Amino acid sequence: MLFWKERLRKAPIPSTNCKMSDQRNLVLRTFAALAVIVICAVFAFTPILRDGPPSYPLPDLLEAKRYLDTIPDSSLIRLTPDNQPVSRFASTQKIGERVLDALSHARQARYRPTWGLADIEIIVVPDFLRMNLNDRKSSLKKFGLRKETVADVLAMEASSDGCAAHRYQDNGWSNGGFILVDPAVRAMTAEEAARCAIAGFDYLLGVPISSGTFALKSFPNPATGALILDYVKLCAYNGESDVSPKIRSRFGVTNYPALRCVRRNIDVAIDLSKKTIPGS
Repeated sequence: MLFWKERLRKAPIPSTNCKMSDQRNLVLRTFAALAVIVICAVFAFTPILRDGPPSYPLPDLLEAKRYLDTIPDSSLIRLTPDNQPVSRFASTQKIGERVLDALSHARQARYRPTWGLADIEIIVVPDFLRMNLNDRKSSLKKFGLRKETVADVLAMEASSDGCAAHRYQDNGWSNGGFILVDPAVRAMTAEEAARCAIAGFDYLLGVPISSGTFALKSFPNPATGALILDYVKLCAYNGESDVSPKIRSRFGVTNYPALRCVRRNIDVAIDLSKKTIPGS
């Protein structure tokens, strides 16, 4: 018995310093893990910083340059804070299904459907602009559109070309908007109606226009629109803007990315593309 008491008296007492060291190591490991998670999240939300825009054919780059040369230097490019707006498609017609298929295929990485509140509302209703006010209200009622969209679409002139897009704003940022396609106005084919929807979609995502109103006839083709959006995204994440003070969201998106930045990077891509041509 005395032997065990003696062993207990001589047993080492755990060191307070050891406990503090263990706690410090735990804190450091936790901090390191959180840092890794944050870094991974940043790269997940900003893939353009890792890869940059994809390689585009020289003719597409030149077409984008020609279009951007028509845009005034003072033009502002408004984006949504996360640059990832969600969309709702509103149509009950067969042609609407074909437009949706074309849009979701052409803009696979950008078209994000939702059944809840949407940033972008895409409406395809044949003969809408020829309807009287009551018929217009009835045709929109089933879609659950936001109040601003309903009010603006109801007030649209019947002389429209059947393709309209309008952007909403909130504190300078884009707050989405709507696209209206009325295929009956110009007896549009499904391909023509899809062309309208894609152009309006690209406009709401950030392709600049030369005037204050969207017009399909002066808007670039879908391939050029996709190219321009990639370079707008590059400048937005790189933080180049001519607006002071700079407006940047918690998602790393800079609002009003500089048009000169978009042009400059496309010019660089054109030069690089030309160097790859044999004999250039």
